[in-house]
Formats: sequence, C-alpha cells, structure tokens
Amino acid sequence: MDGEYLFTTLYLDLKTIHEKINENLVITKSLPRNHAIPIELHYQNKILKMDCIPAIELPDNYLLVPNGWSDQKKINLKLEEQGLKKLNKRHQGNGTKLIWLLKYWNWNWQKPIKSYVIQRLVERIFMDQEIEGWKGALRLFFRESVKFFTRYYTGDIILKDRVYSQKSILNDYDDKIVDKFNNNLRRANNHAKKNHWGRLFNRSN
Repeated sequence: MDGEYLFTTLYLDLKTIHEKINENLVITKSLPRNHAIPIELHYQNKILKMDCIPAIELPDNYLLVPNGWSDQKKINLKLEEQGLKKLNKRHQGNGTKLIWLLKYWNWNWQKPIKSYVIQRLVERIFMDQEIEGWKGALRLFFRESVKFFTRYYTGDIILKDRVYSQKSILNDYDDKIVDKFNNNLRRANNHAKKNHWGRLFNRSN
C-alpha cells in the first residue's frame, strides 16, 4: 500500500472515467506523482481544475494516503477540521479569511508554499496572537513564520503532524522544497516589514 499503488489505482480509475463515462474529464499530468493527480473538467466553455488524492478509509476517521511515490501515511480529517474550527472560534471566523488572503498571496507568487503549510502556520501563530487588522496580521504571520523555520533548521519539531506527533509536517518534504518555503517567506517578510503591499501581492515582485 505505498504511494505507487495508491496513485496507480486512482490513475487507472480516472482514465476509465475519461474513456468510458465522461471525456470532459482530462488527466493533465501522468505518473509518477508525489501528492495528487491533477485533472480538469471541461463544461460549457469553462474549465474546473482539481487535485485528486487517493485515499483508503480506515476506522476512527483515519485515511491512508500517499506520502510521496514510495511511501504512505495516515491522516485524520476530523482532527484537521477541529484545528481550523478552534482557530475560527477564537477569531470570530477571521482565521479562515486570513488563510484565504495568504493563499491569494501564494497564488500570485506561483504557489511556492504548500497550502496546508500556510494553514498550519496560521493555526499555530494565531492561537497565541490576535488578528488586529489584515496588514498587521500579515506582518505578524510572515515574521513569526520565519522564526518557526529558523527553529526547524535547529532540529525543533515545529508544526507537529496531527497523527505522528514525533514528526513535523515539514518532514514530508525534501530539504530543497523546505528551503524554497523558507526563502519565499523571508522575501515576503521583507516586503511586509516595509509596507510594500503592491510588491507582496504582485507577480512581478
């Protein structure tokens, strides 16, 4: 039940759907994959893009999902839901809004950071801090994120995996990708410190 098995099973199912049920479902990238299989649904001159992640349902709200091509791991969506719910309760729903704002920044920068990493950083930072205006929240997010990554490089377990508490969620990525996360957060932090909001949200930064 490694990633290869899970991805291959899903890929063949999607291919069958395309060939026998709905030719408007298009697989946009072939195997091997590390996280998800991207697809497009073409309908009435519109294109809906989605990432399909293979998963096997286990007892007690656990799912078995790929952890790269050669491995697998368990996740618990109920725990993820509870974490986000707790954040929003503390900030009257503004936790999700801040995550959306940061995902918009990330999209403008060609998605250099995984969305899940952004979400977990927001949860970790703003369970202890207040959201006092969006600009202030952005400055705080980037400043504290840089600090977290500094701790990660010294061996601290930051952003603990919800299932494997002895690991960081950053352990799922190789050093090159983690370095990319860190470098882009540092660049964004420099813009936020100087109130360069146009550069922060502009692709040509």
